[in-house]
Amino acid sequence: MKILYVLPVAAALGTAGCESKEHLSADFGNSVNHNMSLHVVNPDPVYLAPEIPDFNGIRAEGAMERYETGTVIEPEQIETSDVSN
Repeated sequence: MKILYVLPVAAALGTAGCESKEHLSADFGNSVNHNMSLHVVNPDPVYLAPEIPDFNGIRAEGAMERYETGTVIEPEQIETSDVSN
């Protein structure tokens, strides 16, 4: 009984490979290749050197001392409706 179900499926799959592909446009592969290239990670990326922020040693020392002693300066409260120049 199982053979009766397998034969029609095998016949349908076998004839699908013989179908003419003339209905596809000539640049069908171009769009597929383009979409594949959009999803492939660049294997050799070039990164720009990160900019090193300016560093003020005196301010950093004061911040570390305040942190260690627990006297951190609280930021001032800002409202979203406040307008400053």
